[in-house]
Amino acid sequence: MPSIPELPSKAKILALIRKVLFPKGLQCCHCKSWNVKKLSTEDRYYCRRCRKKFSLKSSHPLLSRMRISWQEFYALLWLWQNKYQPGQAKQLSGLSHVAVERWFSRFRLYLPAFDEYPPLADLVEVDESQFGHTYNFTDQWVAGAISRTSKQIRLQPITNRDSGCLDRFLIKHIKRDSLVVTDAYSAYYGIERFYGFVHEVANHSNGNFGPIAHAENIWSRCDRFIIRVYHQVQKHRLKNILLELQARFSIPEIFTSPQSYLQFALERVPLS
Repeated sequence: MPSIPELPSKAKILALIRKVLFPKGLQCCHCKSWNVKKLSTEDRYYCRRCRKKFSLKSSHPLLSRMRISWQEFYALLWLWQNKYQPGQAKQLSGLSHVAVERWFSRFRLYLPAFDEYPPLADLVEVDESQFGHTYNFTDQWVAGAISRTSKQIRLQPITNRDSGCLDRFLIKHIKRDSLVVTDAYSAYYGIERFYGFVHEVANHSNGNFGPIAHAENIWSRCDRFIIRVYHQVQKHRLKNILLELQARFSIPEIFTSPQSYLQFALERVPLS
């Protein structure tokens, strides 16, 4: 059975979060005054200027209304970063399944949105895939692109795979003048005339699969991740899971340690 590595003490975790939230020194989160002092009997601070109390938890939405200990918070973050299933995280952390799911969802809220990533350039492979099943109305189309040079990927849930949805995806996530490689699906016809891309077609009917092998590999990686970590994903949760997948593939450095994620997340506002 895997185990959680030795956790830092509460004091070290608080020092880390305080350094990230207040890199220039402790500051009142109400009036921005520097004239604050720590209350000796509480994990809170007092501002001598506005005479209000505040804590590290009240200084950022990620930490607000936190009812678990700081070490439990740190452990859950480490488990989420290392792709532990919610059931495994429940056993290792001793928290309830509901608490684990809620915190995993909260961690995902501070990842970049789909449109925050810069567009791909040079040689880009594009494909689309269907998640879920049509017969029980859980199906969801997803467009994906990958740059052969940078290995960066872009994912986007789309209403359907018609030319309008796919064109909007291409315009938003790929630079003009890039070489775009797709399959022979008719919705891609004309993108070189209307949007300035250089278009190359890989016709599967002729056994030509190689040019978009990287793009099709996106879906197998997505399937493996979802089955390994979440077993299955409901349609209304798929968007947030795709956000996590895109971040893991495109900015893996924020998943290397809890410190790296906190450094990134505590400077952001949550996604709506």
